Amino acid sequence: MMIQAGDYEQNTGEGGQQLFDYDISSEYYNHPCDTSYLMCVERESSRKNASQFLFTTTNLSYMKDKFIVIGQVTKGKSILNRIERGVPTVETTGQPTLDVVFTDCGVLEEGCDDGVLDKTCVEEGDVYPQYPADEEESDSLYKKLEIAEKLKELGNHFFKQNDLQKAVEKYEKAFRYLAPGLRDDSERKLLEEKELILLGNIAAVKIKQAEHAAVIELCCKILQLVEYHKDMEGIQGIETKAKFRRGVSYFNRGDWLNSYVDLSDLKEKNPNNKEIESWLYKAKVELERYEKKEKHTYSKLFQDD
Repeated sequence: MMIQAGDYEQNTGEGGQQLFDYDISSEYYNHPCDTSYLMCVERESSRKNASQFLFTTTNLSYMKDKFIVIGQVTKGKSILNRIERGVPTVETTGQPTLDVVFTDCGVLEEGCDDGVLDKTCVEEGDVYPQYPADEEESDSLYKKLEIAEKLKELGNHFFKQNDLQKAVEKYEKAFRYLAPGLRDDSERKLLEEKELILLGNIAAVKIKQAEHAAVIELCCKILQLVEYHKDMEGIQGIETKAKFRRGVSYFNRGDWLNSYVDLSDLKEKNPNNKEIESWLYKAKVELERYEKKEKHTYSKLFQDD
């Protein structure tokens, strides 16, 4: 709803310092407060000249009489999104459990770097902000697809070079550009098909990084989406890879049963695939060993002393 800041005394939202010796509300017009990324002060604070302020992260028009809009965020919107969604807070007060600190401020002269674009990324050919909120044209479906495709190709480039960290960064960034916003039915189909490919690419990296819990979660998402896109070109291959990676990741996490279930299903559909056959055999051996051990353990519970 909002991000509150400026309590330099107590850091609880209940304090603040006096900044002016007059009521600043007369300097600003009444704004409906109906969009995100506005910088506001409370009307009460304006009369007390307190230092507290806030950023809106949604439509607060129903509270417009309580706030005075004094500015608008034009770049770095994604930072507010990351604070709102990624910083843990105390449930009762909303106070962040991590420090979120302004480290610098002032006026940017014309031509100065505003810090929205990462210089290293630009050198790699990635000329897009980390989050689509800072990309002016990202609301356009065509632009979303164009940016996501370019980022995916960069990810593929790094994957081939075995630079897994950069590869997954580009794939995840491409996914972010597809994900935001409401979709009509025609957009949903197109975007979800692109997302399926990106989720598969991310899973391909994560399994190489041995992040098996993440792989399982990703592949579950893929397999859910597959059910709605049976007519998509290449969907069978996407489904097979997702189920195989999930089966292998279950195995590596010691979940022999789910691993065996996934790999058995794949074996039926791909009887000549030696890699699936090999992993299925390993899952079967481990599952039988586990069941034998469990049977032995439980049998002891019912033995007479």
